[in-house]
Amino acid sequence: MRPYCAELSRLTSALFVLHWLVFQAHAPPHRSTMLYCDNESALEAVFTPRRVTNNPYVFLAPDIDLIQLCQTLLASLPPIIIVKHSWVKGHYKGAPKLEHLLNKKADQLATAFNAHIRKPLTSHPPLPPTFEIELFQNHGQITSRVGKLIGMHIVWL
Repeated sequence: MRPYCAELSRLTSALFVLHWLVFQAHAPPHRSTMLYCDNESALEAVFTPRRVTNNPYVFLAPDIDLIQLCQTLLASLPPIIIVKHSWVKGHYKGAPKLEHLLNKKADQLATAFNAHIRKPLTSHPPLPPTFEIELFQNHGQITSRVGKLIGMHIVWL
């Protein structure tokens, strides 16, 4: 898994937890919630609103599924809930602040998770109803290098 995808997965997980707290646990969080991430590109992708377009090529962007899911989760929160974001320097040397400690712990958890071999999927995972288009190969969702993958399977006559 590429770092960009891993950071988007972390942001998606955090937004799912926030969404669950608000709508399922009925435990309203603070009006303002801060998400920290050490990948500026992932933060920009999630927190910069997408322009509405009919261009199908936007779905060839790397990890558009995670970006789209994050933006959907953000948009579905009540307006009273404000989600802020902040970049934090990864692998920080010096006197750590809370955000550095949290980033280090998130890296440790991700490393531990990736150390376990998981069985391959035998069926498609359930998809959120907001997804507009998805591509699967061998029961796995393709989220990057879609154009290259499609090009490899095109037969020219």
